[in-house]
Amino acid sequence: MIKNIVQCILLVFIGFVCYFFFGYISNAVGWYGYKKNQNRRASINQEESIARGVFIKSLKYRIVGTPYRLKSFDVFLEKGFKYGSRSAKETLPLIGSNFPYQLRFIKQPAPNITIAVAENELNKFDSSSISGGYLRLPHLTDTIRLLILSKGVIGEIKVWE
Repeated sequence: MIKNIVQCILLVFIGFVCYFFFGYISNAVGWYGYKKNQNRRASINQEESIARGVFIKSLKYRIVGTPYRLKSFDVFLEKGFKYGSRSAKETLPLIGSNFPYQLRFIKQPAPNITIAVAENELNKFDSSSISGGYLRLPHLTDTIRLLILSKGVIGEIKVWE
């Protein structure tokens, strides 16, 4: 009888140790392994930007050259940030960047529709990629053209302040 109790206690203890050990390994490989807290991040939409405290302002836009109306499209300026050292919910300010602000927009506002910065518009940013632009100051100096893509260009969105 006492032998069974000792075995049960030992089994519970081993299970407890394994639970925390595998949690630690998973965290080390997942969060720290991918170094998610070291790279610049961006909000998915304006609501997230506001919740994180990095939202600056909404931008005006007009869709041209397509009959599509993008109901969930949103374009705005925000401060760049990084995730915290332990959680993606934590927001840390971007320190030491020459381009602390960023243009953000919903990249896929509808199924089979993708939005991208037009290649010849990239020079209007201080630094950029096809999915967004980075700025020294929190404002646009010119109208920006975004392309609406779905098996080719099907329209564009003109964005300004």
